[in-house]
Amino acid sequence: MTTDGDIWRPPQPLPGGVPTPSAAPAGTWDKPPVRFRRVTGLVVPVLVLSAMVTLVDLGSVLTAFGAAAAAGEAAAPAVAHVMLGGLRTVLLLAQLPLAGTWLLLVRRNAKDLDPYGLDHGAHWAYLGWIVPVASLFFPKRIVDDVWKVTAEGVGDGSTAGSTTVWWGCWVAYAVLSGVSAQFGGVHPRVDLLVAVASFAALLAWARVVRAVSATQDRLVEARESTWT
Repeated sequence: MTTDGDIWRPPQPLPGGVPTPSAAPAGTWDKPPVRFRRVTGLVVPVLVLSAMVTLVDLGSVLTAFGAAAAAGEAAAPAVAHVMLGGLRTVLLLAQLPLAGTWLLLVRRNAKDLDPYGLDHGAHWAYLGWIVPVASLFFPKRIVDDVWKVTAEGVGDGSTAGSTTVWWGCWVAYAVLSGVSAQFGGVHPRVDLLVAVASFAALLAWARVVRAVSATQDRLVEARESTWT
């Protein structure tokens, strides 16, 4: 029942027509959601520079024994020992930004996989090597987190390897190098311990860098094959 004022009208079309969902921009679904980056290009430079540090350490041992045999005279071995010490400092300073860049890139990849799986900010990829106290823990923790997240991202049962040997050798190398610098002069036996720690740290470091980089690149290849 209607009143005099109630007049039924058929439904009218919307002024703009029926709304339709906006189309996604062209190419939106042609790219993977994670912007993973290859890191193998940095592996060789990082390891070559690390190997150069170890070679200098081995050379320091040879010149140290020669300088000690010269009984403090300004012989060629003593001069070479001092020059190698300066060269080692230069190489270590050059190694820090290169190793930090590698660590920053693998950390970015891991963050793309799991934004909440990393405990330290990106700036610690560089500062973690040089800040007192933090330098004893942070680089290892960042590598551990990155390796764990990456291994889980591969999804084929891969597990992260251990970084304990590498980090133990690196800390021993840093401590022994500091002791040698504090002593001053030529101390062949201390230099020998430094060289042994340097060589062991190099082998362990090479294993870590190659394994982490290879695991991330496997994930890159898997994603590229999925989205091509």
